[in-house]
Amino acid sequence: MGCWIVGGCAAVSAAFGFGLILVLAVVWISAAPAKRSADAPMAPDIAGGVDATIEPPTTSVIPTSPGPSENVPEVVEVPYAMPTDLPAISNTPRAGEPWRYRYSHWVGPVAGEKDYRFGRLEVARADDSLVPARASECEEFSQALRSPAHTTLSYRDSAYGFPIGEWASVPTVTDEGAVIVHENGLPLVAQSAHVGTILPFQLVELLFLPLGQLDPEQRRETSYTLRGRIPTRTIHSASELIAAGQTERELTSLSDFWQSQYWSEQQIIDLRLAGQEVALVRRIRIDPESVDSDFAMLKIDIQSEYTSEGRVLCKANGTGRVLFDRQQGRVLMLCFLGGLEQRLESGEPRNELYRIAMAQEEPLTREQASHWKLRRTERSYRPDTSNSATLQGIEFLGGSSHTGAYEMSPDGRWLTCQLCNGTMLVDLDQPGLVPVAFWTGGEKRCYWDASSRAFARWDPANLEHGDPWLEIFEQDDSGNWPAIPKRIPYSSDEPPTRTTFDLTAGLAVIFGQRQLECIDLESGASRWRRGVPTNGQPMSIVWSGDDFKLLYRSALYLCHSNQGRMEIVTEFEDADTNSAQYFWNDRFADEGTVVWRVHGSTVFKIDAETGAELLRYTAPSGALFQGFSPDGSWVVSVNIRDVRFFDPADDKTHLVIGGTSVSSGSHIRFSRGGHRVLMTTYDDNPSSATVLTLQDLP
Repeated sequence: MGCWIVGGCAAVSAAFGFGLILVLAVVWISAAPAKRSADAPMAPDIAGGVDATIEPPTTSVIPTSPGPSENVPEVVEVPYAMPTDLPAISNTPRAGEPWRYRYSHWVGPVAGEKDYRFGRLEVARADDSLVPARASECEEFSQALRSPAHTTLSYRDSAYGFPIGEWASVPTVTDEGAVIVHENGLPLVAQSAHVGTILPFQLVELLFLPLGQLDPEQRRETSYTLRGRIPTRTIHSASELIAAGQTERELTSLSDFWQSQYWSEQQIIDLRLAGQEVALVRRIRIDPESVDSDFAMLKIDIQSEYTSEGRVLCKANGTGRVLFDRQQGRVLMLCFLGGLEQRLESGEPRNELYRIAMAQEEPLTREQASHWKLRRTERSYRPDTSNSATLQGIEFLGGSSHTGAYEMSPDGRWLTCQLCNGTMLVDLDQPGLVPVAFWTGGEKRCYWDASSRAFARWDPANLEHGDPWLEIFEQDDSGNWPAIPKRIPYSSDEPPTRTTFDLTAGLAVIFGQRQLECIDLESGASRWRRGVPTNGQPMSIVWSGDDFKLLYRSALYLCHSNQGRMEIVTEFEDADTNSAQYFWNDRFADEGTVVWRVHGSTVFKIDAETGAELLRYTAPSGALFQGFSPDGSWVVSVNIRDVRFFDPADDKTHLVIGGTSVSSGSHIRFSRGGHRVLMTTYDDNPSSATVLTLQDLP
C-alpha cells in the first residue's frame, strides 16, 4: 500500500479527524485580530532591506497536464530509496525528556491574503506500537521498523487561540501521531489519517535532518525517494460535475487543502485517501555557516518534486536557518521560507508561499543565544556634510523575512526584536550585534521602562484558557536578565492594544479600544478602569512620577494614575495627521515638558505644561517621516534621498546621510542622550532596521 503524500500546503478536514502539523509561517505577522492579513509590505532600505540569503524562491509555471487525446507515458514504478550512505546520528529526545517548541506559520498565494497557525509542538520517546497499522503496510515504514537502530517518537501539535493581536480568532485544532527516525536522522511521519510525508514537509520533520559530523568546510547533500498519493475530492453527481467543469478526480488546491483543516467555513468534504499516485524526490542541502564543538549555525535548502504518469504535478522548495545544539543533539530554533508550485487538473496554475518560525519553549542560555547571528547587510550610505565625523557608525540589520518589531531601550544600550516566534535581546554596546538572551513567545512588540532595566511584552503563556500574561523582564542588581519573567495574568472582555509601565510608579496602564485599565505591578490587582478620553489610540505617552501625559490626535491630557482622573492640558485646532506610535515617548522631549505634533507638512513644538505653541516649521520637501531629539532642540527628517539632522529654529543642518532609499511608514527612536538612533518600521510585519551611532550634535 503506497504512502499518502499530500500535495502542497496540505491539510485534511478537521471534521473527519484529519489533523496535520504542517506549520508554514514566519515570524513576523500582522497583529490585527483576524485570521487573514494582507501581505507584508517591503521594509524601507534605510532599515537594511530584505535579507537576500533567504528570499522567497522564484515560482515558475508547471507545464499543463496532457489532454485526453494526448499520449500519456506509461506509469513507472519508483522504488523506495532512502539513502544508506549517511553516518549514524542520535538527534532524538532522551527517554523522559520531551522536546517542546512554540511555532508560527503562514501560507497563501504569492500575491494575496495568508492564513496563519500558532501552536506548541511536543516530541517524546514512544513504543513502536504507537505507529498506526496503516503505516506498517508501507514499505518505507516496515523497513524502518525492522531496522535495529531506529527511534520511534510521538508528537502532539496543539494550536491555541488568543484574545489579542496576531493570535486572535485562531482555532485550537490538535494533531497527534508518530515519527520513526532512521539512524541517519531522516524521519517518517504517520498518524491515523495519513502515512508518509506531506508536501513540502511537516513541521516535526525539520527537527530531524541528516546532519552527520557537520564538517564546517563541507556542504552535505542528500536525496531520497518516497511513494504516495495526492488527495482528491469527490464530486457526487453529474450535475455537480458539469457545474464544476471538472473531472471526478480533481486535484485539490494546496493552500485550500491546508486551510480546510483549520477553518470550518472552508472545509473540503469527502476527501479520498485513494488519490492520484505520485513519487516524491526530495533533495536536502546543508551549508554550515559556523560550527564549533557545541553549536552549529546551518543554512538548509530543501527541494521536493512530485511526479505522476510521467509529468510533474507539483514542486516545493525552501530555504532557512537552523541553530543546532550539538551537545544536546537538538534543534534550538529555526526559520524557513519557501514556495509551492502546482497545476490543478483543470490546468489552473497555483503558486503559494509559506513561512515557518520555531524555537524551543525553554529560554535559551546566553551562550546558546549568542550563536544565532543576526543578519547584517552592507549599504553605501555616506555622510554628505562637513560634519561627517559626527557619524561614528551604521549597522544595518537584515533578515526581514523573519525578524521585526525592533525596539531600543531609552539609554540606547539594548535592542529587542521578534525572531523565530520569540523575543531576542541584543547588547548594542558590544561589537558584532551578539544576542545575549532569547525567550520564546511574545506578541512581537516590547515596551521599555524609562530606566532601561526592564521591558514588558504580552504572551499567551496560559494556553489552556487563552488569557494572556503581561510579562515583565527586569534585570537584577548584577545586571542579569531573568530566565522566567514576572507574569501578571490579564482577563478582560476588551483585549489590550497598547501598553505602558513604569517601575518607579509600580504601575502598568493597558489601553483598549474603549477603556484604560491601571494594574499594580506588585500585586497584579486592578487599580482602576475608565473610558478612553477620545476616539482612537494615543499618539505618545510619557511618565512623570506617578502620573503620565497622553497625546491624542486632537488633545493633550494629564492622567493622575492613583485615581485614574484625567484632565485636558490643551485641545488643538487641527488633528495630528501622523499614525499612532507604539514607542511611547517619541513625541515628548526635554523630560516630558515639550511635545511635538504634525499636521500635514506643518510641525508644531508645544509646551506640554501649558499647551502654548513654542515653534512651528514646514517639513522639508519630500519628507516621509520625522523624529525628534530627546532635548527638543533638533529634528531628523527622512526622505527618499537622504536623512537630514537639522535645527528647526534656524534650519541649520548638522548632518546629512546620503545614498538612502526609504519608504513611508517608518519610525525613529532616539536614545536618551541622542548618541544612538534606531530607524525601523512601526508596523507589525517582519522588517529590517538601521542603528546609527553619533557623537554629540550641537
